[in-house]
Amino acid sequence: MTIHRLKTMGRNLSTAFSWEHGKLIIKEQLSKYGAAAGNYFLNLAISLYVAVKAFFSKVAARAVRTTSFSPT
Repeated sequence: MTIHRLKTMGRNLSTAFSWEHGKLIIKEQLSKYGAAAGNYFLNLAISLYVAVKAFFSKVAARAVRTTSFSPT
């Protein structure tokens, strides 16, 4: 996705919500962009999860490899 498309999608999403009497009102416009934005954010969340999981597994593997356990 291009930066311009992300900015446009963000602008459309920000105008799709409003607060009335303390309740979040989802405007009709969201249905137009909801599917595309939902898919994008789902893909973003999955890729962030995979990246963080890979990072921490590398850190854990390095910690196990460099730590010496002496029985004394």
